[in-house]
Amino acid sequence: MTNRRQKLVEDRQTILGRRRFYADENSLPISTDLIYEIFLRLSPEYIGRCR
Repeated sequence: MTNRRQKLVEDRQTILGRRRFYADENSLPISTDLIYEIFLRLSPEYIGRCR
């Protein structure tokens, strides 16, 4: 059981590492103005819930 759990953890870390690699390679930084606009459109209840 421990070996199986360890393998799942290693597989998950590998997948997350790949995602991080591809995201850094293929994306541009999001401007502060765009983030500000997105948060302005969200309701305060939603922001409080996701905090």
